[in-house]
Amino acid sequence: MSPPPKPPRPAPDPPAGPELRRELVESYGEGPATDPFERWLALMEVVEVLCPRWPTREPRPHYGNMKL
Repeated sequence: MSPPPKPPRPAPDPPAGPELRRELVESYGEGPATDPFERWLALMEVVEVLCPRWPTREPRPHYGNMKL
């Protein structure tokens, strides 16, 4: 019995343009977000745009106690 096929990997997010980056960085810290959690969420939005997610490596197979 063969294992089920793996689902395709999602495509990495396209890098954001410089206008969106500048707008997000300039808008960070503005507005009524005085709650630390709200500020953290705003910072995470900036980080998500500035640092797009890299494709993850496939997990290495686990061989247990087998000597290689």
